[in-house]
Amino acid sequence: MELPHGRHEGKFSIYYAVAIAVIDGAACEKQFSDARVRDPVTVALRDKMNAIVYPKIKPEQVDITITLKDGGKLHKFV
Repeated sequence: MELPHGRHEGKFSIYYAVAIAVIDGAACEKQFSDARVRDPVTVALRDKMNAIVYPKIKPEQVDITITLKDGGKLHKFV
């Protein structure tokens, strides 16, 4: 996994975008700052991410599952 080091790289990192959306509830322009990309809380969550490409879904779609500490799962298909 290529890790982002600043805001520009963060904009192209699915790992960072998902981590920041989980933490803040949004992934808008203000979340993509150098400080947020390097924030230890964001980095710790980002490093737990795993992305898999499913060729059967459209490029503009996403199928996401988040596994919680207690083993529970949150799932969303958009």
